[in-house]
Amino acid sequence: MSFENFFICVKNGIKRDIKSRRLKMKVSIDEFSAFSKKYFKNINDEDLSFKFIVEEVDKNNILFVLRSFFNMYVEVNENSVVIFKNFPKKFILLKEVNKSNHHFTPRTFKKGTIMYSISPSYSSANRMNGVPLWDSLETIEDTELIPSIQINYDYINPFIKWKKTLKFPDDIDYQQSGYPPLSDDLIEENLSVRTMRTTLVKRGFHKSILDQKGLEFKKLSELEKHLF
Repeated sequence: MSFENFFICVKNGIKRDIKSRRLKMKVSIDEFSAFSKKYFKNINDEDLSFKFIVEEVDKNNILFVLRSFFNMYVEVNENSVVIFKNFPKKFILLKEVNKSNHHFTPRTFKKGTIMYSISPSYSSANRMNGVPLWDSLETIEDTELIPSIQINYDYINPFIKWKKTLKFPDDIDYQQSGYPPLSDDLIEENLSVRTMRTTLVKRGFHKSILDQKGLEFKKLSELEKHLF
């Protein structure tokens, strides 16, 4: 399943109940239709994300439909829900993953490790709680299978590596712009960086993408080395 399938079902309805014996959950045809009218009537297939507020009584069933059945990446902050059209290909660990917090992990993965999304066909993860990930895309020897473990949502963030695409004139006199110089290397003290981040958020960039928690860069020079 995917966002495209979800969009079609919202517009045309589903033909049978959505249910999981493993999770002991069920959303009927009529319930899905009610959810579509209540929460998704303004959704379109052009936007990269869709944000809505869910009532607490509906929250668990909504997440079951979005995460478990349609396999979409969804961020939740209390009752605020954001559906992403494209499932992230990479995530970064916000915390160390080990046997004390993920008892089924075969080994420890350090904070800051880049993890890859693994196809649902290769995984039996409970997507209500987490995402099937692994630190490489190499298959198990003599098979076509890629290993994975379920890593819970509060341990991960989507990983975006920015590409250097902007080209500035060689003769630009940045000092005459009136903005603080970028030579002020400390990120938390640099007004230009803070202003840029605020502008990006206002223009629709999600904070989870901008923050990249776990990288914890303190200096612009460190961030530049990582990105470019």
